[in-house]
Amino acid sequence: MSPNLPDYYALLGLDERYHLDPRRLREAYLQHARAHHPDHNAQTADTANQSTALVNQAYQTLLDPHARLAYLLQRYGYLDASGKAEAQLPQAFLMEMLELNEAVDELTAKTDAETVRRLQTEIDARQAELQAELAQTLAAFDGSAATDRAASLAPVLTGYLQQRYLLRLAEKLRSFAR
Repeated sequence: MSPNLPDYYALLGLDERYHLDPRRLREAYLQHARAHHPDHNAQTADTANQSTALVNQAYQTLLDPHARLAYLLQRYGYLDASGKAEAQLPQAFLMEMLELNEAVDELTAKTDAETVRRLQTEIDARQAELQAELAQTLAAFDGSAATDRAASLAPVLTGYLQQRYLLRLAEKLRSFAR
């Protein structure tokens, strides 16, 4: 585990899991935000402000599923602090993305809406497929013992990197839909 990252789960009093109950997360956040708030805390104002900022960062990170996954991957050493990994994506995936990228790059201002919709549908389908694969692997992570957590997270890295690639491609495509 990365010693440089704060343990957001412990900070909010939550079990370390990918799948979180949003209501439980919000309750934990509100409880800890109140406890660390400068108005309700005997700490110095600077210390209380730092504590409150850390609680807010923990909540924002754990609230967003993509940020939560990146946090877990960093925590277990699969991503560095900048979010980069040394893992290689499968060649078949890279070829598929090359073709999609070329199709998006060929779009012009004169491109019809149907072509943009077709590409968006293709990207959405691939994202849904990846999300389903990740959901199964992350369920195994949630159910793993503390000693097996790092190993159970290893298969997630490739899916996370693929998902990140698809998100960038979808954003690029959205620029043509505007």
